[in-house]
Amino acid sequence: MVLHIRSAPEPRDPPPTAIDKLHVVDDPRVLAALVADGGAHWVLPADAHGFTRDRARLPRVRMWLEGARLPDGSTVHVRMATWGNFLHRSGGSSYQFTSRPLVRDFRYRVRRADDGSAAWVFPNGTYGSIEVDGVIDDEPGYAYIQPTPYAEWHVAVTGDGLDLSGLTRVVMQFAGSVNPRT
Repeated sequence: MVLHIRSAPEPRDPPPTAIDKLHVVDDPRVLAALVADGGAHWVLPADAHGFTRDRARLPRVRMWLEGARLPDGSTVHVRMATWGNFLHRSGGSSYQFTSRPLVRDFRYRVRRADDGSAAWVFPNGTYGSIEVDGVIDDEPGYAYIQPTPYAEWHVAVTGDGLDLSGLTRVVMQFAGSVNPRT
C-alpha cells in the first residue's frame, strides 16, 4: 500500500487584495431582452473596464436594476448563472478553465425611505436592501471554485409588480480578491 501525503499549498506572496468593483451593463440589446421577457445574457470579457488586475476571484456577485419600477416594499429576484466557463488572467496572459455551472440568487427589497439597511441607492432616490446575497458559501466541503468576472452571464429577473419598461442599466457589483502585483 502506497500512502500519498500532500503538502499544504504555498501561500501567495503577497496575499490577494480585496476588491469591490462595479461593471455597468447598458447595452440596448441586453436591456431590451430583459424588458421583453425578464431574461438576458452577455459576456464580460477579460479586458473589461475596471478589471485590470490578475487573478480576480469573486465569492460575491450582486446585480442592481436601475430604472426598474415596483411598489414600495416589493422584492426583486435576480437569478445569475454562468455555464462554468471562465477566463483567468495571469502575467498578461489569458487562460480558460471550466467548473460547475454557477447559479446564484440575489434578492433585494426596494423602499422609498431608508430603514438603515440600504446597501444601494438608486438614481430615483429609492433604496435597495439585501434579502438574499449572491455569495458563494466559504464552507470548504462544498468544493466550489470561486468564479472570475470574465464569463458569459445569464440573468433572469422577477418581482411582484416589477416594471422593467424604464430599465436604464444593470449594475454588476463584484466583491472578491485580485493579485496585488498587477
